[in-house]
Amino acid sequence: MSHIKRRDFINGSAVAIAGSVAGPDDSVAIGRQPHGRITIANSDSAPAADAIEATRMGYRAVKEISST
Repeated sequence: MSHIKRRDFINGSAVAIAGSVAGPDDSVAIGRQPHGRITIANSDSAPAADAIEATRMGYRAVKEISST
């Protein structure tokens, strides 16, 4: 069984969350789809959970909103 780690940015500790890395079907693609002017912009929509991925996802989300 794989584990997902989330980063707690308040104190910087990594917390392991039991479960699989991938959700059912294509949950990553489904989770990244914009819903109107709402788009997911945190590291939960990325394969890693760190500040670099959160920044990349924020940039991606702004580009998605700007292109509509």
